[in-house]
Amino acid sequence: MNNMYYNSAQTESSQNLKRIKGLMILILTFLLIAVFEYRSAAQARPTATLSPQGIVQLPTDKPINTHYEFDLSQMGFQTDAEMLEFLSAKSGTDYFVRANTETKKAILVLDRSQHPDWNTQQWNQHLQSKTSEKSIKK
Repeated sequence: MNNMYYNSAQTESSQNLKRIKGLMILILTFLLIAVFEYRSAAQARPTATLSPQGIVQLPTDKPINTHYEFDLSQMGFQTDAEMLEFLSAKSGTDYFVRANTETKKAILVLDRSQHPDWNTQQWNQHLQSKTSEKSIKK
C-alpha cells in the first residue's frame, strides 16, 4: 500500500513538473517574440539628426514617419539629469522627445494629427524653429 501511495505521488509530481515545464516554454516563447519585435521596431525607426546647436532634423531621403531616433552622445552631457533637462526643453505641442539614458539616444515622436499634410521639409522647418529657440546655452 505504501508503494502504491509512493507511485501515485510520483506520478502527480511528474505531471506537475510537465505543466510547469510547458508553462515555462510558453513564457519564454512570448519573451523571445517580444524581444524580436522590439528589436525589429527599433531597427525600422528612421534616424533624425541633432546638430551641435541642439536642432533636430528629419531625414529628407525617407518617407515621413511618426517615430525617429537620434544620438545624444556627441552632446557631452555630464549627467542623466542634464540630458533629460535638455530634452524636456525640446518637446513641443505637436511633437515630443523622450530619452534613453542608458543608450544615450532619444526618440522623437511627431503628432501628425495636428499637421496631417506636412511633408518632411515643413516638419524640418518647424523643428528647426522650435528646437533652436529652446536650445540650452552652456
